[in-house]
Amino acid sequence: MFSEGIILMALATLCFSLLSVCVKYIGHIPAHELIFFRGVITLALSYSHIKSLKIPVFGNNKRLLLARGFWGTAALTCFFFAVQKIPLATAATLQYTAPIFTAIFSIFYLKEKVSSTQWLFILLAMFGVVLINGIDGNVNLFYFVLAVLSGVFSGLAYVIVRKLKSTDHPAVIVFYFPFIAVPIMSVWTYFDWVKPNRNDWIFIILIGVLTQLGQFLMTKALQKENAARATSVMFVGTVNAFVFSIFLFNEHYNIYTVLGIIIVTLSVISNIYFTSKKPIQS
Repeated sequence: MFSEGIILMALATLCFSLLSVCVKYIGHIPAHELIFFRGVITLALSYSHIKSLKIPVFGNNKRLLLARGFWGTAALTCFFFAVQKIPLATAATLQYTAPIFTAIFSIFYLKEKVSSTQWLFILLAMFGVVLINGIDGNVNLFYFVLAVLSGVFSGLAYVIVRKLKSTDHPAVIVFYFPFIAVPIMSVWTYFDWVKPNRNDWIFIILIGVLTQLGQFLMTKALQKENAARATSVMFVGTVNAFVFSIFLFNEHYNIYTVLGIIIVTLSVISNIYFTSKKPIQS
């Protein structure tokens, strides 16, 4: 029987998968515009949360908080652009390489050691990434690179979050993402505005609501379950992406792409479990 934490993380993953579906479904609305609207909603909710906690809104380590907000914004921008242009499951899997890049960046920024076993998982994941794009001619190279960069930038943001854990409250760390994203995307949106129609607004609101609900469920899950076990559940998102991709968007995948996605997913899950069972010495 699944624990409450596992169930909560599965529900959070479903929220994030549905969010990606919304982004892809209204692909005629530019990604930066969707990020702007998403940011406005989460900025208001995050600010209210911080005020209710009665803690300083702008935190302590402002330099790293700004960096976390910037790289988080860069990661989401790359992912939103990619998910609108390439198959949903491909974009989702490439974005899920973030833990691999987190391990690599940790070597340089956190002075952590990566074992030979972890390097094996990293190399297998990279092989899977190459397999996805090297043989599947349906994946546009530019948007493929953006999807990979979303994983790279997410990994960098995660490393910064780990450095911030001893100086700033999680609510403040979350707040800095929309705090950075909204001003940048507002300027971009001003010069490249597409007026949403009535149905578009439904999906735009859903993007904001699903973001907040997913983050809430994910936070609760991490409070109730071992972090490695809980985060590994997020890879159910690749299955969700396959189902939504095929039945909602009529997208098709060849055997090499499917194999690449499986290799990436298993490599990252194995890396998570290995690091949870064998603490890394710094």
